[in-house]
Amino acid sequence: MGDLTAHFSRHEFRLPQDKAEEFGFSETPYPEEWVATRLRPLCMALEVLRDGLGGRPITPISGYRPREYDAARIAAGHKGVSPTSLHNHGLAADIQVAGVAPAKVREVALRLHALKQVTWGGVGLYDDFVHLDLRQILNGPGKLRLWP
Repeated sequence: MGDLTAHFSRHEFRLPQDKAEEFGFSETPYPEEWVATRLRPLCMALEVLRDGLGGRPITPISGYRPREYDAARIAAGHKGVSPTSLHNHGLAADIQVAGVAPAKVREVALRLHALKQVTWGGVGLYDDFVHLDLRQILNGPGKLRLWP
């Protein structure tokens, strides 16, 4: 049982201590001032995706990340980290679904978007996870951004 939606809690979207320490940071909670307007809509969209995946549990592997943390990762040579990441704004989640290939998760996310059951702003496919974001909350309605 989640504290935001049926299956998601705010602590799942923080920068956890183990990841933070890799770059000299401390665990960072999801910003309280964004919970109602950013995190709750993101979790509601993830609930729609969870239903679309037959109720399979979704594991957020990365949620909110402070800009300084991502800057340190970029400086260390990490690839795929954007200096304008929506994770810095609390509007993105990188997720995994046990037993479901990331390509299939992306396919279901896009089908739900096409059916207007959920509105994603961006959907990114990586080797072992899918990035989903609600960039439209900051930028207004726009074209769905897909990568690669």
